[in-house]
Amino acid sequence: MATARAGGSLTELAKLGFSDLEGTIPKLDQLVKAVGDGGRVALASLAKSANPDQALNALLWLAETSQSALKAILNWPFLRSRSVAWMLNR
Repeated sequence: MATARAGGSLTELAKLGFSDLEGTIPKLDQLVKAVGDGGRVALASLAKSANPDQALNALLWLAETSQSALKAILNWPFLRSRSVAWMLNR
């Protein structure tokens, strides 16, 4: 079974609502590489969103645009959960 260093098994990712399972693994790794452990804790917030794949893409875009802002958001649990929800409900 394939596993993701940041997100666990493909089955676990599917249970969290991700649909692009093969694409999610490298994206999660990319997020962790960009922002450190904050990328790992973001997984719970991503799973709460209506579209975790889209939310992950938004976080990756933010990591490319303003890595320091994303790190700050991911370090605060309240902001982390609200920011992911906000990005998808626009």
